[in-house]
Amino acid sequence: MRRRKFIIGSVLLCLSTASFAQNANTPKSRRIVIAHASSPVSEIRIDGDNPYVNALFDQLVKLGWVEGNNLEIVCFSANGRTDHFKEISEEIVKSRPELIVANTSAFVRALKEATSTIPIVGVTADPLAYGLTKSLSRPDGNVTGVSVDAGLELWGKRLSIVREILPSAS
Repeated sequence: MRRRKFIIGSVLLCLSTASFAQNANTPKSRRIVIAHASSPVSEIRIDGDNPYVNALFDQLVKLGWVEGNNLEIVCFSANGRTDHFKEISEEIVKSRPELIVANTSAFVRALKEATSTIPIVGVTADPLAYGLTKSLSRPDGNVTGVSVDAGLELWGKRLSIVREILPSAS
């Protein structure tokens, strides 16, 4: 549950801080891309079969971001074909979204290679191993999100915390 809130919070933060030129009297509208490695585009929608995508849409609506009103959502899928990540990433960047939400480390890496300016919110494995950042303590670049396995650096920090809590443990 906390992971889902973090991802949704990251998306909303990027939506609220993305800069763009518009008339001050015009209601702000945002454009995001949801890029999925395997789910068909037909399932990447409100009330689709993907519970994580549904949670994202539900939370966006609760916070006042309504598709077709003040939010445009464009969906892309690799349909499980990892060999299409680079091609789809380039197509996504050409569509000029303000934010990209993606899953899988390899897809997020392909997106990062395609752009250094568009914010990317991803669900990944070890971001260090996949070259998404140089450090967990001082992340860099345009990628944020949740790591389901943050790698050895995080395990070292966890052990350090255990040693502080239980100094006599061995």
